[in-house]
Amino acid sequence: MNVKTIDICVVTYNRLEYLKLCVWSILASTTIPYRLFVISDNSTDGTNAWLLEMKKLGKIDEVIINSENLGSAESFNRVIRATSSEYFVMACDDIWFHRGWDTASLSILNKFNDCGIVTFFNIPQLKSYDQSTKIDETTHKIQATGLGASIVSRKLYDAVGKFSLPANLKMGYFAGPFCGKANKTKLVRRNQYVTVPEYAVQMDRYNPGGKSRPPLHQEYLYLDYNSRRSIEKKKHIAHNHQKK
Repeated sequence: MNVKTIDICVVTYNRLEYLKLCVWSILASTTIPYRLFVISDNSTDGTNAWLLEMKKLGKIDEVIINSENLGSAESFNRVIRATSSEYFVMACDDIWFHRGWDTASLSILNKFNDCGIVTFFNIPQLKSYDQSTKIDETTHKIQATGLGASIVSRKLYDAVGKFSLPANLKMGYFAGPFCGKANKTKLVRRNQYVTVPEYAVQMDRYNPGGKSRPPLHQEYLYLDYNSRRSIEKKKHIAHNHQKK
């Protein structure tokens, strides 16, 4: 397999400070040829103006701004449809790309011909996964991943179909169903891997610049994400209860 270029898709919504860190980390650490696509899900915190300026400066290849808040699943669908590479990266705006993320991920794709998805951020909760097989010190084969920062085969994405959420939810809860469907396709490259390389230890630090010094370590981001997702889940439960 020879990946000549890769499209990186980032979804953001009203998290400008995190987005800046995410984008600059991509620019600083990516060594393979790539194009960067960022979609703003109708942000209102200055994100759109910053993205357009970054595109003007040539730092971002394509900016998509939703005219209404569509939620994370449909925003990913929309930005992925704008890309064309054989494998694409999907990432949330709170992900920090470290040096080596691309070569570590591509080495797994090249090594395992059944691999259709590689998640490349450190997963603190990996030990709690029931269906995880340790390949070596930096590689695990897994039944389902969160897709928060992953390289995905376009053929697999097309075979499974678009990401989807219940009508009243805006984020989370689409990765699990997608991964489950991926496992059932007839494609050879349908399985999922996680890379936990040595560079992941760098996540346990603070951003050296800026006054706010937002914590960047993955465990914090994971807990923060789950806290926000929990709020969405409660909305979903309340909505279903009202329908009954």
